[in-house]
Amino acid sequence: KRKKKKENKKRKKKEMSTKKKRVVIIGASFSGLLTASILKKEFDVTVIEEKDFFEFTPGILRCFVEPNHIKNITFPLSQARDKEINLIEASSVTEVQVNEKYCTLENKEKIEFDYLVISTGRYYNSPIRPSKDERYLTARRKSIFDSATEIKNAISIIVVGAGLVGVELAAELIERYPTKIITLLSSSPSILPTLPKKAQIICEKWLIERGVSIIKNDRIKDIPQETSKIKKNRTFQTEKGLNLNGELIYWCTGTLPSLSFLQSNQILSEKIQNGYILVNDFLQVDGQTNIFASGDAMFRSKSDQKMAFSAKLTGQTIAENIQIINDNNNN
Repeated sequence: KRKKKKENKKRKKKEMSTKKKRVVIIGASFSGLLTASILKKEFDVTVIEEKDFFEFTPGILRCFVEPNHIKNITFPLSQARDKEINLIEASSVTEVQVNEKYCTLENKEKIEFDYLVISTGRYYNSPIRPSKDERYLTARRKSIFDSATEIKNAISIIVVGAGLVGVELAAELIERYPTKIITLLSSSPSILPTLPKKAQIICEKWLIERGVSIIKNDRIKDIPQETSKIKKNRTFQTEKGLNLNGELIYWCTGTLPSLSFLQSNQILSEKIQNGYILVNDFLQVDGQTNIFASGDAMFRSKSDQKMAFSAKLTGQTIAENIQIINDNNNN
């Protein structure tokens, strides 16, 4: 009888060690999808995505002058289903419980995890990134076509923010519509402040030669509610007193990661600094061994570049670190 009890105990222990650990990834982003694809063989992987489609964000600005391009850079997540990955689409996480190891969906369903990866990307202002009303691909594509029509019919357009997104949008607009009045407004002393000086000079020269008006070290004084719909004879005043004509205005500034679902958890909310979640050199959330953050959601150092290729590198690093931690725990 004792021998049988001992054997049952040993069998149970073996089953626990061979049972796949649960990895929950919040966000079907560049980094999140790569992490999932690397871990799917060894782990029970679940990906939670608030939309029902994937969008190649770096290509979205072309869509405002060539709206059919949206079909080239989006696809339904249902078309990319993997039998080895549990995909929960068109659903948002509302909270994460660190000690209890689960996250809650908006329908109150609880998804348990052994490892959690936060890969939510960042919010740009609509229509550059899908709004809350564009959870489904049909709505997203309609929004892009509507925006492209507004741009085509506008005489003057202001692009606020002269970082990578703002400069690229201004370039797309002036290339497609060389007779439109395009104004690029930067709150910094230069455009593309994160790039080398030589790149700034080359890009600024290119824009000016094509007729883009560039204003630096200034901001719009009063931010209006609705700017993505044409309003004739509309002017905006800057803090320095300039009056700018803009039937349309596109906001390409103030982008932050999508981390509102962490605010209800004191442990994790304390790790958010300037809108980003702090991670260590292993991309673990500060103070946590089983919770990671990747891509646009994380902050490790000021040298971090928020680009697709670097996001994928963080996704790969996280997958490898989870494998190492899991192997060490099993030995």
